[in-house]
Amino acid sequence: MEKARTVIEKSETLHLSMAGADALFAALENPPKANKKVLEAALRNKNAMNAPNH
Repeated sequence: MEKARTVIEKSETLHLSMAGADALFAALENPPKANKKVLEAALRNKNAMNAPNH
């Protein structure tokens, strides 16, 4: 977990409380399952990226 903290600090500086930082790392380590809206958005994005340019 310390390595993740170092990477984030080097790439972007976030100003979070300790509770906020703990919540962020908890979400990164255990992301929630994608719901229907997220899956639909991912499919739309995939289709848009694979669409031929006109």
